[in-house]
Amino acid sequence: MLESRGIRMPKYAPNKMPAAVKRRYFELLRQGVRGAEAARQVGVSLSRGSVWFLDAGGVTISEARPIASRFLSQNDRSRSQIAWPVASR
Repeated sequence: MLESRGIRMPKYAPNKMPAAVKRRYFELLRQGVRGAEAARQVGVSLSRGSVWFLDAGGVTISEARPIASRFLSQNDRSRSQIAWPVASR
């Protein structure tokens, strides 16, 4: 319909960003910059940054390891607070 009026719709084209931009985006993420801020700094949309992140595999969360025995459990902490009350100031 729009083409009949002389308006051509853009055809799909993969992202034409240079690889250096994508590398910089991931460098920023590794430095702890939030995704939205990293995308803004490299000049891409938040959605483009999200696509790069998901295409790269996202974040995998490993299973929680048991806490080392050198740390007190919650029950141990509760018992120690009862046994050794903090002096009031």
